[in-house]
Amino acid sequence: MEVQVQIASICDDPVGAMEYIAGSLIYGSHMDEPEDLDAVKGVVRACLRKPPPLWGRGPHTLSELISTGDFGHRDLLQDVEQRIQALSSSDDPLLLGLSAGLVGELVRMRSRTLHMLLRESQTPKAQNLPTPLPHLLTDVQARMQALKDRLKQDEVHRLLSAPQTPLRRFLLQEWDGLVQEAASLRSALQETNVTSSLHTLSWLEGRAELLGAYLWKESPETTPYIYRLSAFHNPRGFLAALLRDSAKTEQEDIALLTLCFQVLSAGKVPDSLPQSGAYLCGLELQGALWDTRLGALQDTLSHRPCPLPIVWVRAQLRAPKSSNCSPPLYYCPLYLEEGFGEGSAIIHVPLAAKMDPVLCAMRRVRLVSTLRDRPRPSALQ
Repeated sequence: MEVQVQIASICDDPVGAMEYIAGSLIYGSHMDEPEDLDAVKGVVRACLRKPPPLWGRGPHTLSELISTGDFGHRDLLQDVEQRIQALSSSDDPLLLGLSAGLVGELVRMRSRTLHMLLRESQTPKAQNLPTPLPHLLTDVQARMQALKDRLKQDEVHRLLSAPQTPLRRFLLQEWDGLVQEAASLRSALQETNVTSSLHTLSWLEGRAELLGAYLWKESPETTPYIYRLSAFHNPRGFLAALLRDSAKTEQEDIALLTLCFQVLSAGKVPDSLPQSGAYLCGLELQGALWDTRLGALQDTLSHRPCPLPIVWVRAQLRAPKSSNCSPPLYYCPLYLEEGFGEGSAIIHVPLAAKMDPVLCAMRRVRLVSTLRDRPRPSALQ
């Protein structure tokens, strides 16, 4: 408290200075993952600033730990310590920022892992790894030949005249990269594990189908103007191409543009091209539920991913961020299906949230782009 009084005498935003010292210097300086640093900063912000009334209050939010009032009161620190000590003796998962459903799933996962370890400890290890089954190797070779033939056949479409927009040039670059990846996989088939090659082959087949539809509209099952980011080797390049397209069309400086995301109504599938930008599909929300009535993130007791409706992404002129959003926004990281990890977030999508954004960050609420649709439980109707 004495440090805060001293800071208040030399700066205009003492609370902001305390946030920086506590979040970035004391607790966040040793953290490697940006997601962990963001979570720490969110906790510090919730503790030092009065949360908006729409955030809500309850035992599952960290903002409840700090009573509102003047931070100059010297008994505040003692009050915080008493509250933390009271929480440390509780085993309520909500007080720890975890949903009850997630805690139950963690217990089941640990039980399965323990069961597998016990079985392995009682089973003698094999001296030699079994050779791959002949029919599996034959199947991989046949599918790779079919993929090669398809890629070669689709090359003739390059001769067709089409406007060379930034987006189309990006798609052609992705196609060229896909051809090279398929050739590398064929040449390395005899030197790599067949099971691993089969996984990579399935991924290349899915990308080939989607890219072919985006470029030449050859698949009746894929809408050519509704994209999956997981179809691209460089998904950030796709978003950059949208910015370049808009800058060229609107004759604007690309540095003045930013991407805007809008989640469409549930069940709505556009039947024509958007006025600008593109539609995104195949997005799953993990760690939270999407309330289709309110168009906002909702707390959930389930660990299962929730499908997100189609998202319209387009470029618009930059505008100053508003700090008084109602409901508050959670900047949700978006990952590829196979790329969740440090530094792999493609972009952060602002989503309205009915739950505390600090809690969203602690639970690692995130969006994941999938290559293929899978049966999922529906969101709130």
